[in-house]
Amino acid sequence: MDDHFVDSEVLIPDESGGYPSPARGPGQYEFGRSRCHRGTTATGSDAILPNMFQKAATDNCCYKFLEPVLPYVCDIVPASVACELLGIFMTDPGSSLFCGASPYILTRIFRKKTGGLRAENEIPHPNIPALGACPPTTTANEPAGVIDDVLTFILLSIAVSGSDFKSDCFKWWSKAIRLAHSLSLNREDERCPGPVSPCANPICSCRRDREDASIADIERKEERRRVFWLLYSLDRHLSLSFNTVLSIPDSYCEVYAPLPESIWENLDQMGPEELPYRVTGPPLVASGTGFFEYFLPLMAILGDIIEVHHRRRHPRLGGQEDTFSVAVIQDLLSNFELTLGILGSDASLNSQAFDRPGLPSRDVTASIPTPTIHHGTTPSPSIGAGDQPRVRLVKAYSTHILHVLHVLLHGKWDAISMLDDGDNWIASQSFTECASHAISASQSVSTILLIDPELTFMSYLFGIYLLQGSFILLLFADRMPQIGPNESVEHACEDIIRAHEVCVVTLNTEFQV
Repeated sequence: MDDHFVDSEVLIPDESGGYPSPARGPGQYEFGRSRCHRGTTATGSDAILPNMFQKAATDNCCYKFLEPVLPYVCDIVPASVACELLGIFMTDPGSSLFCGASPYILTRIFRKKTGGLRAENEIPHPNIPALGACPPTTTANEPAGVIDDVLTFILLSIAVSGSDFKSDCFKWWSKAIRLAHSLSLNREDERCPGPVSPCANPICSCRRDREDASIADIERKEERRRVFWLLYSLDRHLSLSFNTVLSIPDSYCEVYAPLPESIWENLDQMGPEELPYRVTGPPLVASGTGFFEYFLPLMAILGDIIEVHHRRRHPRLGGQEDTFSVAVIQDLLSNFELTLGILGSDASLNSQAFDRPGLPSRDVTASIPTPTIHHGTTPSPSIGAGDQPRVRLVKAYSTHILHVLHVLLHGKWDAISMLDDGDNWIASQSFTECASHAISASQSVSTILLIDPELTFMSYLFGIYLLQGSFILLLFADRMPQIGPNESVEHACEDIIRAHEVCVVTLNTEFQV
């Protein structure tokens, strides 16, 4: 994918017929004055806010983030209800069985203290524009996108992909991908190509990184990284869901791994020199219960599996041996399983961005040696007794996805081809690997149903992995009249059927059907 896009192609929004909206502001002739022209600054009478903004009832809402939106929704819901809905919207999935959460919010990008969720007496976030300010523009006088726009497109893609109009999600997904590249989110930590650092280029990243940065600057850069890694994770997830190639290859990613959640949420209490050392590229081991600490590594490995899968079907390159690639991915899965097993114990890894001794760093510039960090360099984030329920959820779901990744690596992705067995695949070593991990995946499903009976922890994400892990059980059920009954297979099928039923009731994404 080309990194250079025409701004108008990426950023021009659909016309809304001149109707007011929080993004467009008042219509051209509303409130007895003209709208701010793109590329100009509101001055004089144009800078005066309309009465509806001045009289907005915000006394019942403690979040300043909602103030620009409340005038447009006050006739639909009271400010207090809008505030409560925002609280539900930003609640972490699985944080409490007694607190509702949106299934489409996979993780928080912004810190609780600064991500728009600010109490009445707090200072607004610097990324939030002033109430009467005109939207930023490019040099071509077109609307300029920001990371909030990328997040909006991501949320629309998630919601639409889980609805009855799945194919429509690609419209928003394409916008998110192109805008992310336009904003250079994939090159946030680009290496200096010169032999000496700092080089002669005054705007090179090697000079930019040497400048003294405040906590606010570090926070804004980290927000950009977290938006990118969310986009990266969903790219792998949607590629599996729709059987498409990756839109964000790993060769495009020159971004530091996300900070551990414990450090990210307490960033204001740390100095820049206290931040841990990181390498570019996604993490590959489990290091915590945050989305970027357990799910992002799984998606990084899934991306490698998808690459191998589509290369096998290439008309000219598909005949090449892929034994080495499969062995590398198996090692990655084994390493993740090892770190997942010690998650929550005293031996837990200190950061998802740190490499285990003896393992090579995953770096987009393999020719440049990358130093490794040993476990004792930075204190590991503590997981208290109150976090143990979430640790159990993370370990159970991650274990299931881990076994499904083994099935995807060694098995067939098409259930019809698997049942036909035209190439006698059932007699191969790959089938044995798939069968073993399919049974293990069903056992993980049984554990998940015990601790999360309604499958609410990752209801949007879980369906496709449940489906892919159950294909081989169809083959068992189809061959059972010939090979005779098998108690473990029967229990596995029962667990999978029960999980499918719960999935459809909790959030029907139709991947489970």
